[in-house]
Amino acid sequence: MLGISKRSNAYLRGLFIHGARAALASLSKTEEAAGRWLRGLLARAHYNVVVVALAAKLARIAWATQRKGVSFERRPESAAALTIDRGRPEAEHDRLAHVYKVCGRTVKMA
Repeated sequence: MLGISKRSNAYLRGLFIHGARAALASLSKTEEAAGRWLRGLLARAHYNVVVVALAAKLARIAWATQRKGVSFERRPESAAALTIDRGRPEAEHDRLAHVYKVCGRTVKMA
């Protein structure tokens, strides 16, 4: 699946576009990877281009879930993306260690 083209089903393409336009405002405010991706895209591209990019991403997710016969479940942020700063208070280290443990990673505090 390459993207949303005008050769595809116009009704389905319209539904994805309307869904992306409705979700863009709330998704771009989140601190998750999708929110960061959308804010970066909004900074360098026109709003409608971002809507189509989000619609294409939603279409790929929908296609993959239908193809695999599974339901979509959002995964938590990657533990590898988190960094541990030695200057943080101990309580903050404990919170980050808990996040790492939840994500299934082991943490070594230095």
